[in-house]
Amino acid sequence: MTLSKIQYQIILLLSSLTLIGLPFSVKASTSTLYLFILFSIFLILKSKKVSFKKRFILLGLIFFSAYGIHFLMNENPAQHGFEVVKKLVFVFVPFLFLNLPIKNGEKFVNQVFLYFIYGLSMIGIVLLVSAGINYFDSKNIDVFFYHLFTNLFNGNAIYFSLLFSFSLVISFINYPKLQNRILLFSGLFNAFILLLLSSKIFIFILVSLALFYIIKIARNKIKIAIVFLVLFGTIGLINSNNFSSRFSALDLTNFFEIKSEVNTNTSFDGFTLRKELIHFGLEIVTSDLQTLWLGVGPGLAQNKLNDKFIENQFYIGEGTDDDRGFLDYNFHNQYLQTFVETGLVGLFSLVIMLIYLIRTGIKYKNNYLIFLNIIFVVSFLTESFLSRQMGVFSFVFFNSITLISIKEVEFDMQFIFKRIFDIFFSVAVIIFIMSWLIPLLFIIILIETKSNPIFIQRRVGKYGRIFSCYKLRTMVKNKNSDLVPTSYNDHRITKSGQFLRKYGIDEFPQFINVLFGQMSVVGPRPLMLVEENKFSEVIPDFTSRMNVRPGITGLAQAYGYKGYIETDFDLRIRYKLDKAYSIKMTLYKDIKIVIQTLKFLVRN
Repeated sequence: MTLSKIQYQIILLLSSLTLIGLPFSVKASTSTLYLFILFSIFLILKSKKVSFKKRFILLGLIFFSAYGIHFLMNENPAQHGFEVVKKLVFVFVPFLFLNLPIKNGEKFVNQVFLYFIYGLSMIGIVLLVSAGINYFDSKNIDVFFYHLFTNLFNGNAIYFSLLFSFSLVISFINYPKLQNRILLFSGLFNAFILLLLSSKIFIFILVSLALFYIIKIARNKIKIAIVFLVLFGTIGLINSNNFSSRFSALDLTNFFEIKSEVNTNTSFDGFTLRKELIHFGLEIVTSDLQTLWLGVGPGLAQNKLNDKFIENQFYIGEGTDDDRGFLDYNFHNQYLQTFVETGLVGLFSLVIMLIYLIRTGIKYKNNYLIFLNIIFVVSFLTESFLSRQMGVFSFVFFNSITLISIKEVEFDMQFIFKRIFDIFFSVAVIIFIMSWLIPLLFIIILIETKSNPIFIQRRVGKYGRIFSCYKLRTMVKNKNSDLVPTSYNDHRITKSGQFLRKYGIDEFPQFINVLFGQMSVVGPRPLMLVEENKFSEVIPDFTSRMNVRPGITGLAQAYGYKGYIETDFDLRIRYKLDKAYSIKMTLYKDIKIVIQTLKFLVRN
């Protein structure tokens, strides 16, 4: 199905209004969201084409599940209900956006983001006018800065800073291509608003973006540099005390020291308070093993933090309703808050999602995904954005819209299950076996070879890509290790090396390769480039077996075809087994191969 012109314009308008409406109240922003949802469902039903096999949909579902677990497990679901409902956006927004029947995704994304820039510039103008009116009434210059500047919308300066940073990124990406003066003005004006908002972490992001743009992109480097200097200088002239005090109050002298006494005269700058919150958060989450893995639940996290404040005499309020002291401060760190709420499961899911988005941006050369998510990675260190609806909407909407422009191949569930198996199996081996065995072997190898116990060799991986394969050293150090394959009675092999090779122990460091995604537990064995080229002359289609990740073991190794290759017959058997595995790969088959490999090694 192809969208009609009016359908395209409606979905474009609703997507743009949803982003522009983020700074407003929850009612205002969710009204456009509901209209977007209803119209998207209508378009998807009409197209009769639905796919769940998009990676961001799966990752959003996994992250939501970390919160849903607590909703299902808790005897009082209402404790977690609100936070769980808030995270539902992670499930349905990616699903709707990535199933919209939009033909030209790149054009759609660029149009939505340009409307967002211009809309945010209008909001900035309204904020300036409002601050100006307040200044004439109060003669207080502070109304132009930080939280007072966003009072018109009952907003938080840090959340507004996030959106204005995004507008800057979009301006930087598009101006070299469009050379639009209105776009340039909007970008510079939004940079000016970002300076007024005075959030330390976003000032740092602004300076980083400016330097990157000037060095890497801008043609008129001197002119652009002067413009940014003028912007900073203007803010300094308006109110140097207000702007500089946001940074001069930082106390970095006692980075690792936790305050021992707190009283009504105690003052906290933003950095010091966050340091204390990190300390309290880690105490909460490491209280027992279940909490470490699953957290305390989103509904209880704030209560646990408040208890820590009281327990450590950090509550300095007067006990009245309008004076809460430090109570109700959130964790001011998204990673920490996720960790406390959902444990390692939720934190791991969030980190994987961020890695996926940035890697996808790099792979498809999509600067939106790269820069927007770098901002999220950095800003998550100082603010719990996903604890508020505006932060959740920002994260999910910007990424879901951007991914429309990427024609990513849908995933195969077998690959997902296989990767999960690889990660868990590798972590288990590293923790329970390598953690104590490798240090012992390092000493033995070091004494015998007087060389680095870890041997790094260039091998041929998936789709013929070369990667660094880790092994325990089983040979004396020699110049031909990457050129001459091992043979029977090879004089280079050490005594300990013979034992390590016989039982495959020399391959243990390759579980690190598995975690890095360069290898799998099960797959075709990766060969040296010299061997790969040599065998490709015998079997022209030889490299085709590497359409999956190479493995520590494989179908050939499980049945004894490992080590030396002496004849063409031996080579062809291995090729057929590897090829058969790469065509019909399943998790069940992986588990069978691992068991068969262990049986072969024991019999051997």
